[in-house]
Amino acid sequence: MLDCMKNIMGNPHSADHTYGWDAHEVVENARSQIADLISCENAEIVFTSGATEANNTVIKSLISNNSTRKKIVVSAIEHKCVLEAAYALELHGYEVIKARVTDDGSIDLNALEKILTQDVALVSIMSVNNEIGTIQPIKKIAKMARRHGILFHSDAAQSPMHSNIDVDELGVDFLSLSSHKMMGPKGIGCLYVSQQSNEFLRPLLSGGGQEDGRRSGTLAPFLCAGFGEAAQILQTEGKELRANIKKSRDLFWATLSSLAQNSVKVVGPPLTERHSGNLNVMFNHNAHDLLMKLQPHIAASTGSACASGSIDPSHVLEAIGLERAEAENCIRFSFGPSESRQSIIDSAHFLSSQLI
Repeated sequence: MLDCMKNIMGNPHSADHTYGWDAHEVVENARSQIADLISCENAEIVFTSGATEANNTVIKSLISNNSTRKKIVVSAIEHKCVLEAAYALELHGYEVIKARVTDDGSIDLNALEKILTQDVALVSIMSVNNEIGTIQPIKKIAKMARRHGILFHSDAAQSPMHSNIDVDELGVDFLSLSSHKMMGPKGIGCLYVSQQSNEFLRPLLSGGGQEDGRRSGTLAPFLCAGFGEAAQILQTEGKELRANIKKSRDLFWATLSSLAQNSVKVVGPPLTERHSGNLNVMFNHNAHDLLMKLQPHIAASTGSACASGSIDPSHVLEAIGLERAEAENCIRFSFGPSESRQSIIDSAHFLSSQLI
């Protein structure tokens, strides 16, 4: 990224000079690295400012498609950007249907089957939940949608740090990724658009028609380069990185639970069945008050970072059946590949000392 900021001065969309050609090469190399990570064609990757824009682009494409199908199905624990984009369609005559989840956040497939009718235009269900780490059976859901002729989109921002992605195997029409959720820079993401579903997509942003007319705006080569490099690292070192993340998460919980005992409880799926780097814990303390005591030693959150500052409890925790008072006592901890064993143990000890 530093090399790009120092040496790549051209606009990647300028085709009449070498500066533009050099910038274009950086962007296309990154596109290839990301395509390799999720096993798709380069042309099926559309760069965006992040997963939020990618999600909005898919969902709001419904507005410009003259279809008699006027329903969109989302899960009750989707990211706010998916839920709010879906609700925006109500002004255009669409009905938003929330798919029910179980107490660990898993989609109730039997209930989902009953709401997949000929009136549904799009199903959008995230691959991995960002707050409680639930891993959804995306391949099964995609098959269910396809049987009814329904387009299927998945917000997979959390997936790369947990497992490999193969979009053909999953059977999705659209898939969103966020660079900073996979060790890359903030401010960039992408949307996978299958060749079969390309005609459905409508650009969210109007302008110069970049990205083959699917997303206008000048791309930042240094951000693309960083995103691509993160994808390349995951491609070559992903197994080891994910294993390290899981070890850190498990060590933290083992230490904390042994020290705090009855004062802590895991929220959501069992550790063996959730995202490797996710841990959501219910305490016998108010989460916001506890987080203030932890500063600046531990950085965690009461829910999605995108919803920080909200006075309402997490909609995800409410959807899995927690009472408001219980949800207000929950903290989400996220783990990366670089924490040392000692720092994890020290953090758990410090946290437990604040529970007295």
